[in-house]
Amino acid sequence: MKGPNYTTADLFYWGGFIAGTGIGVTLARKLGVSNQIVTLLIGMALGVGLGYLLERIHSGPQGPQDF
Repeated sequence: MKGPNYTTADLFYWGGFIAGTGIGVTLARKLGVSNQIVTLLIGMALGVGLGYLLERIHSGPQGPQDF
């Protein structure tokens, strides 16, 4: 039986996603957004962005190197 093929890049993405979602929800509530769905969407958008950013930083530069 073979397990899932998780990498450390997945850890950085999901960690950033969870942190960004929490920060986004908190900021949306502080800004006075009262609709819970809108608050969650704002949080998830920030979470996806932060997760992607952290994963790209972790992965390093992509493409051919000019050495």
